[in-house]
This record gives sequence, structure tokens and C-alpha cells, in this order.
Amino acid sequence: MNRRKLIIRGVVILVVTCLMLELTAYVLRRNTGYEKNQEFYRSDEEYDVLFFGSSHVTMGVLPMELWRNYGITSYNLANQGQTIPADYWLLRAALERKNPSLVVMDVYTLYDEQKYSVIEYVHSSFDPMPMSATKVQAIRDLLPPENQMDFLMPFSIYHNRWESVTKDYFERELSPQKGAYENNEVGVPFVEPVPEIDMSAVADTGVTETTNMQYMRKAIELCQEKGVPILLVAAPFNDETYLAEWTNGAEQLAEEYNVPFVNGAAQGMLNTMSDLYDRGHMNSSGARKWTNYLGEYISSNYDISDKRNDAAYQSWNEDYQAYREYKVQELNSVDDLNALLMLLYDKEWSACISVRAGCEKFGDDWFTALVSNAGSCAGAGEANVPGDNTQNYFCIIDNKAGQVTEHIGSGEAAEFTTSFGTLGYSLDGDGNTMLTLNGSTDTTMLQTQIVQEDQSADEAEDAGQQGLIGVQVWVFNHDTGEVLRYSMF
Repeated sequence: MNRRKLIIRGVVILVVTCLMLELTAYVLRRNTGYEKNQEFYRSDEEYDVLFFGSSHVTMGVLPMELWRNYGITSYNLANQGQTIPADYWLLRAALERKNPSLVVMDVYTLYDEQKYSVIEYVHSSFDPMPMSATKVQAIRDLLPPENQMDFLMPFSIYHNRWESVTKDYFERELSPQKGAYENNEVGVPFVEPVPEIDMSAVADTGVTETTNMQYMRKAIELCQEKGVPILLVAAPFNDETYLAEWTNGAEQLAEEYNVPFVNGAAQGMLNTMSDLYDRGHMNSSGARKWTNYLGEYISSNYDISDKRNDAAYQSWNEDYQAYREYKVQELNSVDDLNALLMLLYDKEWSACISVRAGCEKFGDDWFTALVSNAGSCAGAGEANVPGDNTQNYFCIIDNKAGQVTEHIGSGEAAEFTTSFGTLGYSLDGDGNTMLTLNGSTDTTMLQTQIVQEDQSADEAEDAGQQGLIGVQVWVFNHDTGEVLRYSMF
């Protein structure tokens, strides 16, 4: 009897110790993966679509934009450096918890042999996943023996992080992006355009059966076994040689299994002057274009209903408001003109752009492309900054009304009707654009306050005379007329 009690006591102590170590590791381990994916694992919510892939998908597919524009519920389970073998195990674990109507997998690492890229990336992908038999199998399959215990008993690698634990550490906020990560920078323009690939002209590359291709087969077969449709995609980016080989093999694999393949790289939807963070990754503007393309394709080819007006999905509308607040914060956090112009490609708001006569931005191809891209979001033609710098240029991008209005002149006062009110346009004595909204000078007062906060009036005047301040940008909430941001450059 005493021996039995000792055994029971020992088992209880062992279990409690393991739980305490796991709890301690949870507190100490990295935040990134948890902020990104913990919502998926701790919620009982179902999703219409699950996305898998590498950073091309993390930065390129925006679930909350799919909700806003198509009423599709989705989660982005892609991650930086995530390989197709990792995708397979994440998919397997996800299908044990969820019943999606569609799985979308990117084919970027199809020709890789390695099962994982960087250990830290694997942690970001798998640390948020609750312990289960599938997780144990995944770790044992993907990683060498010397790294496995760090994932199964993570206290061993996180125990030395006590110094970083503060009150703020426990107040973690989950990302409002449903697993996505928006990049709000604009990469230096590339000379080559994003290629439009004619797949019929791509020669057979002699595709070999790589490790990643084998795991893609496993993923397709798992979905078919579960009765879940799977869509293979190639997110667009700017590397023509690699894209031709990569998409050729993906198309062959899709045909073999009779599953659809969407080659985003062949659509010519991205502009290298506005839509890329670097040669391989989209920024927010590019991501919105790719996300909208996928939204149209999914809505047209799968039986997934628009749930925006469904009372059962009211929480998604609430989540979108949190996401919108995040976007406004990001809008106000960038201090670079190019980044701000790139963020104007968003139907969430409308904008006005003014370029002062004599400004060096006239004739600047990069600036012109970014303004044109912002205007194209309205769906009514692009804004066209003239090359002639002898007159003032003023542009209204009204995304709610779907129209672009341009005004070129010497500063004559004018009025414009917009979806958010009547804009009054004029120039002050220094040649800067002054706006009123519905006769109110609130917008003028706002811009005056900002100039005074950033620099003295004399400094502003001197800068203007030197041609340094020549561009003004207003961003409006087109539902209320509120000025979300005003900046001079």
C-alpha cells in the first residue's frame, strides 16, 4: 500500500513538474509566433479558407481584406522561411481542429530538398501549436535529434530569458491580422518589370522528385482523403528565371492530381515601382492586389458564401474594426513619403495630394508611379502627375465614390464635390495648398498645427523656398470626413 502511494505521489509530482515547466516555457518563449497564430489554436472558430506557405504568403495574403471585400473568413498559417514539409504538418494539425471549405498552399519551396530552413523560423511556426501526437510526429520528422527536445520541452532553451520578463511582457496583444504580416515599405524600384509568363512557352525543366515535392503530394492526398478542396498558388514576385522553373513544376503536379493551380506570377498584377518590399516580397499595396485577385477567384470557383451580413459572424466585423485601427496606426507611423503614398492604395480611405509648382517631384518616375498606383485603387483610371513643373498639381483620390479628380493650374481657388463633402482648394501666401471641408477650416487648422509642431514657420518657409517642401498629403475617413493624417514633405 505504501509503495502504491509512493508511485502515485511520484507520478503526480512528475506531471505537475512537467506542467510547471511547460507553463514557464510558455511565459518565456518568443512572442512573434504567439502574437501571429495563437488565436487560431485557442479558438473554436471555423474558417472558410486556410493559407499555407512561406513569407511570400505571410506578407502577400491579408485575411481581413478578404473579409472586408468578400465576406470570406480565413487564417494565414504561413510563416517566414516555412517549407512545404512544415506546411504539411501544420495542415495535418489544422485539419484535426478545423473543417475549412478550402486549403490554399503556395508552391515556393517546391524544388527544395531541406525540410526546414532556420531553426528560429520553425519555432515561430510550431511553438504556438498545443502539444499533441501530431506535433511530436512533426518535430521528429522535420528536425535532427539534437534539436527535438527544444521543441518538445522548450524550457531547456527559454529558461535564461527571465531578465526580459516585465509587466509589458504579460500584456501581449494578439495580432489583428489573422496571421498575416503587412510590410509598409517600398523597395527601390527594379529595372525589370514583374514578368508575365506564358506557360506554354516554358520548356520542360526535367522536374525531379524533391523532398518538398513529396510533401506537397502528401498535403494534396491528405486534403483529398478529408474531402477538403485544395488550391495550389504561386504568389507573384520579381525573379523571372526562378519563376519559370518553379511554376512549370507546380502546374505539372496540379495536373497530375487534378487540382487547380493559380499562377499569380503570370498575371502581371504587380508594379515594381509601388508593390514590392524587395525583389521577392510584396508590400501592403502588392498584398492587397494579390489578396483581391484570390478573393475574386475563390468567390467565383468555390461554394463559399459572403458572411458580412450574417449575424452569426458579427465578431468578424468587430475584428475588422480592430484591424482598421491597426491600419490607421500604421498609416500614421510611416515617415517616408514613398511609404505613405504606397499606403494610399487602400479602399479604406480617400486622399488628396498636392504638388507645388517648381517641386523636384515633377518628372520623378518613382513618385509619379506611386501617385498613379494610389489613384488606380479608386478603379476609375490612374492619377497622372505631369512632367511640367511650372504649375501646381492637385489630385483627389475618392475611393468611396470610385473617382479620381485632378486640378492643374496657377493656384486659382476651386471647389470639388467628394463622397466626404465639398472640398475648397486655394493657396496661401507661401504657395502651400489650403483646404476646407464643407466650408469649415478644421483641415486648415490641423495642417497649421502640424507645421508648428514639426518646425517653425520660418523654417517651413525657408524649406519651401529651397524646394524641400513641395508635396502635401491629406488622408480622409471618407465616411466621416475626419482627417486621418496630414503631412508636408
